[in-house]
Amino acid sequence: IFGIYRIRKSISKEFELQKRQNNFLLTVTHELKTPLAALKLYLQTLQKHNLTEAKKEQIIDGALSENERLVQLIENILNTSRAENKAFELRKEEIKLLEFLSILTERYLKRYKDLSMELKIDPNLSLVADPQMLETIFSNLIDNAIKYGGIAQQIEIKAVALDRFVTITVSDEGPGIAAQERTHIFEKFYRIGNEDTRKASGSGLGLYLVAELVRLHNGQVRCQEN
Repeated sequence: IFGIYRIRKSISKEFELQKRQNNFLLTVTHELKTPLAALKLYLQTLQKHNLTEAKKEQIIDGALSENERLVQLIENILNTSRAENKAFELRKEEIKLLEFLSILTERYLKRYKDLSMELKIDPNLSLVADPQMLETIFSNLIDNAIKYGGIAQQIEIKAVALDRFVTITVSDEGPGIAAQERTHIFEKFYRIGNEDTRKASGSGLGLYLVAELVRLHNGQVRCQEN
């Protein structure tokens, strides 16, 4: 009886993973086509219309934003493949955290005019990490905060130095996540809610990748409500 139970449980997990993979393929196809279509429209508008300089700048900003979105999705797909194949190679160096995050968050503030971001980090705080992986971690966390909390919100990034570790918190003003889903959001392909009714864009790879890269740095990541 126990053997039958284990087999049924294993099959059920395989079906669930297969369902997530199918949803992932459908979602990624849509996610890739959306910014490409937007980029095409922006370029056609620039080509066909005699626009003011202010309007041209607005359209170029929109095109750059869509390009960033496309690059982030492709990077997540490639990095997920590297994580699964154990192909990541850590190249650690000392990083001034406030300086590092100031440069990263400035990109978001330029892209989203209504967004407010506050960094509560000691200017002298440093950590040893792979800078490219660290950028991927924070980019996905910030993207996730914007996706579920909206662009007209306050995002706070806080860092506290402990004896051997640095605790970093990224908090937003979103509606929160149900307790039963918090343990799953770092799983590959997992997305909150029902696939048929979900409105937020995403591939289900961002937080999975965050967890994998944090683990490579011998760290831990978790979701909690304030």
